[in-house]
Amino acid sequence: GMVERLLVLPRGLDKCVSGSRDGTVRVWHTGSLAHLRTVRVSEAWVSGLAYFERSNRIAVSSIDRSLSFLDGSSLEPIGHLGGLEASPLCLSAWHKHGCDRLLVGDDVGAVSLYAAEGDTAAQSHLRVHRLQRDLRHDDWVTKVCYYDDLNALVSASLDGTVKIGDLERAARGCHQELVELERSGGASSNARKGGYSFD
Repeated sequence: GMVERLLVLPRGLDKCVSGSRDGTVRVWHTGSLAHLRTVRVSEAWVSGLAYFERSNRIAVSSIDRSLSFLDGSSLEPIGHLGGLEASPLCLSAWHKHGCDRLLVGDDVGAVSLYAAEGDTAAQSHLRVHRLQRDLRHDDWVTKVCYYDDLNALVSASLDGTVKIGDLERAARGCHQELVELERSGGASSNARKGGYSFD
């Protein structure tokens, strides 16, 4: 199927992972580009991929409103969360306070924070639960990222905004953004454009 996402795993693992419109994740050797394995995670498009370096897990989002989790070594499925309120479109992963954290941007403008906990030696016992959900945008969220040094999450959207917010304040119910950048057009600009990405 047509590739929607590509994730290069850290040096030493010699793998890259692609997510496709046919609901599969394919694993490739980075040196030879040889196909190593195909894993079906959904019947719907794979919309996002993220890697948890500390626990060696891969998170996969699909537009059928689901999240799947794979063991980074064996690529065996180790968790699945379906029935989300909206279709997840983009992911960002990191480790904090003894568990993996996952930001998920969706197609209604919300950003959700999940915790994935479990012994990395027993990958089959992964527990995933949502910590918070914040409606930050008026359109699709196209990119999310967490910056540990700032304890801030950044999100971009097709509504034309990039928002930077304090994750701790959002967890306490304070949703005021630290910074909001909005595209402004001149008199000749009548087309709305979104923010697809940032660095």
